[in-house]
Order: sequence, then structure tokens, then C-alpha cells
Amino acid sequence: MLLRLVKGLAWLVRKVWFGLNGILNLSMTTAFALMTLTVTIGVILRYILGSGLLGLEEFALLIVAYAFYIGAALGIRDRQHVTVSLLNILPISAGSMKFIRLLTDFMTMVAGTLIAYYMVQHWLFVSAGPGIYVPFPFHERFVVAGVAIGWTLICIFSTVNFVKTVCRRGQH
Repeated sequence: MLLRLVKGLAWLVRKVWFGLNGILNLSMTTAFALMTLTVTIGVILRYILGSGLLGLEEFALLIVAYAFYIGAALGIRDRQHVTVSLLNILPISAGSMKFIRLLTDFMTMVAGTLIAYYMVQHWLFVSAGPGIYVPFPFHERFVVAGVAIGWTLICIFSTVNFVKTVCRRGQH
């Protein structure tokens, strides 16, 4: 009974993981296509037609913010993010390398969790008080939401990397 429950839970986690990866890949493709379209429209309006559309540059920057954080999360998921490390050239044993990776994954997981928690709290409770009126449908909440989503994904993927590092035996 317990084995069936564990197998069922593992199946569910695989399905959720596969779905999340598909959503992230689709969202990155959509973000870059939308950003390219937005900038192209802005260039055509400004330089060919001699007019502009209010808020178009801000919309493109909003898309860049989402794409940046989702891309960072995908880089952590695939362990392809940019790092500067002397560990690859130092003579370190496999056990020490595993410990260093474990420590790095743990620190990323903890920092990601704290930042994600802060950003989600900020996103939920950001005030809409007095300030400059922006005459387009974007608000600070949308920018903060992109950061919160990105850091939440970074937290999830770094946790998965931590668990994978813990579960590896004899590998480095």
C-alpha cells in the first residue's frame, strides 16, 4: 500500500515537473516574441510614422523583467547559469567537490527562499498610494510579480538541485 502511494506521488511529481517545464519554455518563447514585436512596433511608429505609443517602452521593459527572472530560474534548473569558480582547476577530491556543491545548492536554496518570500509579501501588500499616475495598464505590482515569480522558480529549482546532489552517491 505504501509503495503504491509513493509510486503514485512520484508519478504526480513527474507530471507537475514536466508541465512546469513546458509552461516555462513556452513563456520564454512568448516573452521574446512579444518583446520583439513590441520593439518593432515602437521603431515603426517612432521612425517611420513619426509618432509614438505611450507606455510601449515600459511594456517592453516589463517583458524583459519577466524573461530575465524566468531565464535565471531555467539556468539554475539546467545548472547552466554563469559562474566564476576556481574549483574546476584545483585538485579537489570527489567527496570535497560534492560537499561544496551541496553547500552551494543549500545556500542558493536558502537565499532564494528568503528573497522569494520577501518578494511575494511585497507583491501582496504593495501600496497603491499617491505617486505619479502612469496612463497605461501596468502597475508596480506587475513588475514585482515578475520578480516574485522568478525568485520562486529559482527557489524551486535550487531545491531540486540540492536534493539531486544529496541523492548522488559517489558522483561529482
